[in-house]
Amino acid sequence: MTQEIINDVNKLVEIINGCEIDGEYKGYLASPHLEVMVDLILNNLDDSRESLSYAYDTLIFIADRYMMIGRLSLSAIYNKKSLEVGLMLFDKYGKMIPHDIEKVYSKVLHDRNYYVDDDCEDILLMLKGKGIIDDETLLNIYNKRMKSRRTLKNDPIEMSDKYLEVIDEVEEMVDKNRKTRGMGSCHEMWALKAKYLKEKGIIWRSLAIMNPRMRFD
Repeated sequence: MTQEIINDVNKLVEIINGCEIDGEYKGYLASPHLEVMVDLILNNLDDSRESLSYAYDTLIFIADRYMMIGRLSLSAIYNKKSLEVGLMLFDKYGKMIPHDIEKVYSKVLHDRNYYVDDDCEDILLMLKGKGIIDDETLLNIYNKRMKSRRTLKNDPIEMSDKYLEVIDEVEEMVDKNRKTRGMGSCHEMWALKAKYLKEKGIIWRSLAIMNPRMRFD
């Protein structure tokens, strides 16, 4: 990975971190830059220690930002890719354990179970016996997550390509047409989001609909 590519990615990090207006982070502004960052990292990755280390950290950043803007299916993808890069780093460079590897593993399990039950057997098999996380810790984290997959129900339609293809546009429309801010504004935002998604042929259910016994402010 050349220094020019690293400089381009660093510039995108600054842009993505700056996608805040009036104290609110705008996911629809960050999302296009995250897509460019993904392409830069994955298309320019080589097996040098510096490249793998930089890609590992950057993929974690990408996953965290996707989680921040509510794209948990994408967060799951890039947390898994960071694990894959971490394993490459571990195997190739003297059993070097990437920082926060246990947290990344836990995040993958969380993200994959955000919408639906997922046993994540591919993740477990990918790491088991490799030594990057000792097997006892690996299983303890796994068992804990499987016993507590999620606290709230979220609509699995958010995992679909059809939803992901339009959500930036929809969220921008919501932001520009909402009338309320602060406490209680989530209900107006959810209503607008459902309306605009329906216009695009997508039936989406808000947290309030998915969790009728819960109160949201």
